[in-house]
Amino acid sequence: MPTSNKQKRERQKKRLQQQKRQQQQLHVIQASAGVPDVEPHVVILRLVFAYLSPKPLLGSFGTQLLEHLTSLQKVAGVSRQWRSVALPLLYNIAAVALVEPHMKTNGIGGLYREDDKIKILSNVRLIRDVDQVDNISEMRIVLQGGSLAASELTSMIEYSGIGESVWPNVKRLQFDMFQYGGEYPLRPEGGSVRVDMGPLNKLLSQALPALREISFEGSNAYNLYGGVPIKQLIVDRLYGPTPLRVLKIESSRPLDLGRHGGQRSNKPLELERLCMNCKDPSDIVDLPCTLASKLVEFSFTSSFVDTIWNAFMPDDGHRGLVFSSLQSLTLTFTIVEAMVRLLPIFNIHETPLYLSSMRFGKPLFPILTSLDIRWFPQDLCRFLTLFAVSPISKLTICSVKHRMPEQLILSQFRSLRSLSVLYYDDVFSGGLGYADASLTRVFSTTTANLQHFMLATTTSGLIKSYIRAPTFAKNLVTLTLGGCISLREVELLLPMFSSLQKLRLSAIICPPISSSAKIVQECRALNTPRPLLPLNKSLRLLRAEYLKHFTPVPDWKNTRILPQDMASEELVYRGLVLKLVTRLPLLDTLQVSDISLGAVEDCIHALAESDIALQCVSHLKHLRLMTLGD
Repeated sequence: MPTSNKQKRERQKKRLQQQKRQQQQLHVIQASAGVPDVEPHVVILRLVFAYLSPKPLLGSFGTQLLEHLTSLQKVAGVSRQWRSVALPLLYNIAAVALVEPHMKTNGIGGLYREDDKIKILSNVRLIRDVDQVDNISEMRIVLQGGSLAASELTSMIEYSGIGESVWPNVKRLQFDMFQYGGEYPLRPEGGSVRVDMGPLNKLLSQALPALREISFEGSNAYNLYGGVPIKQLIVDRLYGPTPLRVLKIESSRPLDLGRHGGQRSNKPLELERLCMNCKDPSDIVDLPCTLASKLVEFSFTSSFVDTIWNAFMPDDGHRGLVFSSLQSLTLTFTIVEAMVRLLPIFNIHETPLYLSSMRFGKPLFPILTSLDIRWFPQDLCRFLTLFAVSPISKLTICSVKHRMPEQLILSQFRSLRSLSVLYYDDVFSGGLGYADASLTRVFSTTTANLQHFMLATTTSGLIKSYIRAPTFAKNLVTLTLGGCISLREVELLLPMFSSLQKLRLSAIICPPISSSAKIVQECRALNTPRPLLPLNKSLRLLRAEYLKHFTPVPDWKNTRILPQDMASEELVYRGLVLKLVTRLPLLDTLQVSDISLGAVEDCIHALAESDIALQCVSHLKHLRLMTLGD
């Protein structure tokens, strides 16, 4: 008996020692991962509620989300500890959605309301009830319908309860206006009518004192309110005591930042990220010169090409600006006429400044690493020379084929590590001559140190059998192919890259196979009398999505041959397995869509279990299948 008790004590002692060691190991893991030293069950609770917590997207805030929050709040109320863990995770975004009734046509071109009631969906009062106001970091306001008068808009937002509290930790405001498809506002107040948005701006300014980021989207804002309804809030925060760091504007016309700054326009700004997407701009865009030295990321869409071109051309009669902090620049040119000028500090009506790649022996963009140019219709090669002395490591060029230069030389970008070239087709592009010559120059002039390359086109046949291996063939790690590139073109490219690790295929053309039995039959035929050679002996990961099979169908209107999808996604993925996967001996991971996962598993199993004793089949037994979301 004493011996038995002694053994029990020994076993108990060992268990305690083991639990202590496990707890110490957990603390070490948490410390190395930067996780606070907390009890294991608290960590588990946080993981559970982090997974359950709602994440509303743009325009998706509605009754279902509120019901979800209410049910989770009941679960969180199980104990005090559960509440302390769950509430900060469940309540970090405050949202207000003003949903107007749908408009209907009366049959003679007019619009009328089916119901005059406006729904207000909000979790603001719920947040106040559970005392989580201080935990909120983001505020979202969504107007769905787009015909509220200015006074109505202010009243509805005030009624939601935003103005009844000060939200001290809200750093981001997202304000969006969505209009029902193709319909005009019922009560337009824009145009020449002056709309007073002062009360709305005052309400938001008092309720959100710590804003550092504002995002606005609303293509019908100028029709309703004569401009961006929160314009004054934006301008005040640009030059205020807690200045904005991030500003994103998507509207019909761009927001003038210099003109509305008044005498404050010469004050240094702290704005680091500026994104302006203008769908129908007609006014001049005023950008204060003080932005140049602070901007880290600048994106401008719908810009009038002539004015942008002049803005980046050298002129000895004007001062140049140095974007000393700019790291990312995206310029998207369209046929819509938008004008951009960088205003001098003291005289906003002075002639626009002209920029060059160098100023007083120093680069204009000394630390620019990411450059994205889309739809530039003039001399693209000359335009790119403006960035020749910048340390560009990521470059994206996108245009229709007949505007993509045949002599596209990229040797000036010696620091390039990632390159994306996108050739888009249109009815005036003619043949593939432009793209052929252009791609040949890209392959022969790009730095050998390139590691990531993306190629996309809207017409198949770009890759020819006689194309030479690119200069970067030995060092490329990731290859992305998209658009209407065919699987045959993929087969031509893969043998060129001896160090390739990842291949991503998006919307490429692939031949369909009707069944798993058919794939075994065709595999046997393809490898008789001798086995096919591997396409690549280094590739480890293949990701494939939106694959399609096209059958030529005549388009009589444009007298061209247009592609038409005639096969299901499952059939096309079987073709991918046969033509590509079986010829990649070192492939260990294949990512496909959820819909096609079952079909891919069946055909790989059929090949692996068949009597085909070839390397192209044997390696499939160890292939790991994953969905695109994994």
